[in-house]
Amino acid sequence: MLSESRLPVSLDVAFGRMKLEQVVSPEHVLERVRVESHVLQEFRPLTECLEWELSELHWGRAGLLPFVENDVPFIVNNTGRLSEHGAAVLFANCQDVDDGGPISVLELGAGTGLFGKYFLDVFRALCRQEDCDYYERLLYLVSDRSPRTVEQWRERGQFDDHARHGTSHVELGVCDAREPGTFHPLSGAPHALSNVRAVFCN
Repeated sequence: MLSESRLPVSLDVAFGRMKLEQVVSPEHVLERVRVESHVLQEFRPLTECLEWELSELHWGRAGLLPFVENDVPFIVNNTGRLSEHGAAVLFANCQDVDDGGPISVLELGAGTGLFGKYFLDVFRALCRQEDCDYYERLLYLVSDRSPRTVEQWRERGQFDDHARHGTSHVELGVCDAREPGTFHPLSGAPHALSNVRAVFCN
């Protein structure tokens, strides 16, 4: 026969013997939790916020590496379809309005540069197919906010196929989408942009 001292006791009695407080519900504990509010930065325009500044520092140092190492998912929008459509739209525009002069196109935030590369490939093919000289008169200004990214295009020969035969159809440079009127080429002085036929924002 079990002795009375070995019989189960209520939690209140057990905690009392151990000199512990009574167990309370998680809800009761959470009611007493207080989280201090910390403001890292007061409201300001997006382009002046801390996250924007940190992002700019990252892209400025890393360049293309986040794309190459697949930290940034980009394949879904770099299949070439958008480039084909963009090239077709520019070609149609050239047919509608053509004064026989130079054709300048600006791309902002080019990132991997794949949109521009595919665009130029398709536009050249269209012009040859239709026996038009639009490609011969084209200057594609491909830019990014990150100088390192632009340097990596040159290092990897991203646009070399369109800079041969004595005539370059591509100029690499830095351009801030907030101030798209000024283009900073990798070599040479910055220059103002005018008479741009099309602008692509990636």
